[in-house]
Amino acid sequence: MNKLIVIIAIIGFCTAANIKCTEKQKQSIVCTMEYMPVCGVKIDSENKYSQILTTYGNKCGACSEGVEFYAEGECESYPKKAVFCHPEDHLNLACTREFSPVCGLFDSSIKCFAAPCGQNYSNKCTACLNNEVSHFVEGTCEELRV
Repeated sequence: MNKLIVIIAIIGFCTAANIKCTEKQKQSIVCTMEYMPVCGVKIDSENKYSQILTTYGNKCGACSEGVEFYAEGECESYPKKAVFCHPEDHLNLACTREFSPVCGLFDSSIKCFAAPCGQNYSNKCTACLNNEVSHFVEGTCEELRV
């Protein structure tokens, strides 16, 4: 039974969209040199949708440099104007009703047959409520296809 729980936990971690750095990871002094790139996200304290994206060699390097959270892969592999959802955004209890459309793009746990792999949302907040949305770009998904 315990093995089953561990396997389910591992599968859950593998499909997570964005991963928040722990305090222990942020305090790392020494990191390994393996190259498993991540896109580290630093957030502007005034506006959580204002982000600085930097590619790091691995999650240890990203977290020890003070990023809030990271997504797997190089930043350049995401759309140029992508804004990443914070790993805890799906816990929000309410969003405004403003209409400022975005295309929420899904993480690797969703298999798509046509690009972009996303869904239209009325605004940034509603996109990030869906815990399968990794990041979004302003405008509709149809505009991305053009």
